[in-house]
Amino acid sequence: MKAFILGSSHIVRFKNYVQTHDIKLQHHEIQMQGVNGGMVSSLFKYLIDICRFSPDVVFIQIGSNDIGSSENSVVNIEFAIQHFIEVLFSMNIPLVMVGLLFNRNKVLAKRGLTVSQYNDRVIDLNCKLQHLQHFFNNRMLFWVHRGLQFPTHDILDKHGVHLNTEGNRRLRLSIRGALIYAEKNRVI
Repeated sequence: MKAFILGSSHIVRFKNYVQTHDIKLQHHEIQMQGVNGGMVSSLFKYLIDICRFSPDVVFIQIGSNDIGSSENSVVNIEFAIQHFIEVLFSMNIPLVMVGLLFNRNKVLAKRGLTVSQYNDRVIDLNCKLQHLQHFFNNRMLFWVHRGLQFPTHDILDKHGVHLNTEGNRRLRLSIRGALIYAEKNRVI
């Protein structure tokens, strides 16, 4: 099975983590691409890479930077993610998985949101993405990262935004589980 994992700085940091901690998926070919400060609109530049790789599944971890901007409504972010998924389907990608967005303990002051406001928007978008899988007749799956639903200081870095080593260990187990689920359930 071939998988393309794509997203924001969470994936940049995850990719670095995985280089020293094997994801342990035999018979899987995995490519990862992350963008520091990445927003949904920044994913489109990777469509050629995705097309060339021709994956069985694309796993997306995106939306946290979009949410962090008080100028973006949750509905508009949902539509942007939906549009990106539709483009992937038009490229004959059999399955798209979208990962649960993480709450934060801190938010950059320049973004115009409190931590509470940011986390409320995360919950709202996660709910919308979960319902979106029905729109796509389960060709899109919303993946809940067990152990990461409510991040606390034990899995977040000192800035309260990104995952620390333990958080990335849990993310590795979760993404590994997602890819195994997709393969065992013949979703792809």
